[in-house]
Amino acid sequence: MDSIHKIRFVLLSMLFLIFNQIILPISAKTYSIEPKGNKTLSEESFEIFSEITSKSEVLWGEIADVDIEALMGADTLNVIVENYHVELLSKYQNQDIDYHYVHYESLDNEAQAYVSILDGYVHVDLRTTIGYYQIISISSDEIAIVKYEPMIIDEEEYIGLSDNDNTGREEDIETMSVVPKSTPTIRVLFLYTSSALAMMNSPQLLNMKMEAFRYINEANLSFVNSNVNAHLQLAYLGPVNYNENSYTWNQVLNHFSTQGDGYIDEVHSLRNKYSADICVLMLDKEDYCGEAYAINATASGAFCMIWPSFNYCGYRFSAIHEIGHLIGCRHNRKKDNSNTPYKYGHGFMNCDTITSALSWCTIMSYETSCSGYCPRILNWSNPYITYNGIATGTTTYENNSRVWNERASTVASFRSRNNSLIYIYSDNNTQALYESIEATSNITAGGGFEVQSGQTVEMYASNEIRFMANTHIKNGAKFRATTQIDNSTYPQFIKRKETAPNIVVEDIFDKNSPARKILRDGQVLIERNGRTYTATGAEVR
Repeated sequence: MDSIHKIRFVLLSMLFLIFNQIILPISAKTYSIEPKGNKTLSEESFEIFSEITSKSEVLWGEIADVDIEALMGADTLNVIVENYHVELLSKYQNQDIDYHYVHYESLDNEAQAYVSILDGYVHVDLRTTIGYYQIISISSDEIAIVKYEPMIIDEEEYIGLSDNDNTGREEDIETMSVVPKSTPTIRVLFLYTSSALAMMNSPQLLNMKMEAFRYINEANLSFVNSNVNAHLQLAYLGPVNYNENSYTWNQVLNHFSTQGDGYIDEVHSLRNKYSADICVLMLDKEDYCGEAYAINATASGAFCMIWPSFNYCGYRFSAIHEIGHLIGCRHNRKKDNSNTPYKYGHGFMNCDTITSALSWCTIMSYETSCSGYCPRILNWSNPYITYNGIATGTTTYENNSRVWNERASTVASFRSRNNSLIYIYSDNNTQALYESIEATSNITAGGGFEVQSGQTVEMYASNEIRFMANTHIKNGAKFRATTQIDNSTYPQFIKRKETAPNIVVEDIFDKNSPARKILRDGQVLIERNGRTYTATGAEVR
């Protein structure tokens, strides 16, 4: 190499070093969470903070300020709790219509943070070497930081077992690290009882909505972590009129899953309407964290229940644990040594025999199966994936990822998607918190279609979504319509063929704005103070 090339090489190397060590860190956004010990709270915030910290499992609690917008854009999260400082880097994030989910982890992988943000409220599940913490909104700009004692109760057994027995199947090592190219989408319907809603922190409806979105995003992150080729999608979230306290867990699950018995029968019509492959009931019943109808369930048995108490069950990923049973996954072999329906379908335990500090287990395993506490990681057992340098499964007994990859397509077809769908006024469910309306071809929103304040409605169609006169999207609602044929999404574009001048789309993204959006001749316009403007600001006369 001649001297000119040497000089050029040195200069390029220096520029690369400067860019990576100085410029990149400057461009990265960092957000810090630190308690404010002397902060004065409003009466309402004080009541919510007192309610949260009065729970027996809470060990410590403090207050901090929060800037939701800054937190949503953070690449790095700095958290200081009890003189413990941890820096976490963003590893995974997903943005839905009104929900933001981010997973952070420290460089040494000893601290994890799962951040959920919905309508200006935040919930953070923070796991560190010194304890477990929740960070919860108590107002639009204040959060409670609480340390809690993990409470372990059983996940209930399952009522029945499917006849699909694959015990004798042998491991095919050559093909198990390969998954199909197409990704099956499994749609999940959630119902909740009034008792389950009442146990939520204020505001209850928003937190119930956040729970359902969090379960879906936890599942999809676990698939990324475990090389599972599947995707969960929220199909519906709404209330049900049912008193679970009068019955046992098994009785409730039978009521939930049995059609025509007079209990929760609406789940079956809702399941068909929203093309839901799996149905989940959220209830307030303290005996267990959850129960599944069957392992390796068929379409008629794809039902499970969960107790959405975070300090007892939520931090343990209990919702996707129960869905895992429906797919065909079993507990770790120390807890459950049955080899049906899949010999390789067990959860995996990594028990540290010297100190329990390094022990962990995968989603389907029981944390009490080691000599000390053994926390769950957000992974399905898989012999080809490592966690802190250790394989998360074995080819013979512990490969839940294989079960998912083999079963996901079957479960994703438990309910067929509608081809062409007409959604009319009588279909409106004013109590639903979330609705996903999907068709493989066309959707027509008939006259009188409304989306109420507090509701979220999403429409997906391959070809066309058509809106008729008297459609009304109200202030405080969230609405999105997407056609796959041109990958277009409202409000930028809606595919229509005829004029419907009475369609009203209020300003659904800013509750405080005096303006409203309307749809006229296929064009989205803005009405403000009696005048009409285009999206670029030009007045329409």
